[in-house]
Amino acid sequence: MLSVLSKKNLEGIVKEKEGMAIYTILPDHVYRAIAAPYVVYGWGSKMPYYFEEHDSLTRIANFSKAFPFRTLAYKVFGSLGLSHTALMKPAITKTDIALTVSILKASQKRYLQMYPNSKFYVLCYPFSGMEIDYQLLVNALHNEGINTLDYRQMFPMDGSHTIAGDGHPNFLANQKIAARLLQDLH
Repeated sequence: MLSVLSKKNLEGIVKEKEGMAIYTILPDHVYRAIAAPYVVYGWGSKMPYYFEEHDSLTRIANFSKAFPFRTLAYKVFGSLGLSHTALMKPAITKTDIALTVSILKASQKRYLQMYPNSKFYVLCYPFSGMEIDYQLLVNALHNEGINTLDYRQMFPMDGSHTIAGDGHPNFLANQKIAARLLQDLH
């Protein structure tokens, strides 16, 4: 999201001068922000890579360009069947959460520069597992003044709310979220 907001002029796509941006987050998105090995191995080596340096957020084109040898190592480990071990999916730290929140805060800032009379929200989607990390993430969002829609407890992310064999939300889950969004934002 930050990459799109930073590079592209959205006026050709978004005609309105004001509105609402809603970013949906899960604790697993922290792994995307930090370019965790399993993300790089699986599908994320070309995703934008951000890091903090001297209290400033900096972007390198993507993880594979920033760290070609590390990318190769992750791919080798992943091909050996280690893609979901502690090596490939390490424990989330406060620094990892801080980076994720910095990216979201920069996204909010950029969006509100582009659309000054608008609102920016982070929707905390229901998720099973990583409850402590998720709570730390939500607390950090609040501490940085980012508006959140906390839907973590709306329903369990079980077989009735996920695509079979995939784990992503299904129609029913998204229908419930949409109804709640309508209620909360009006």
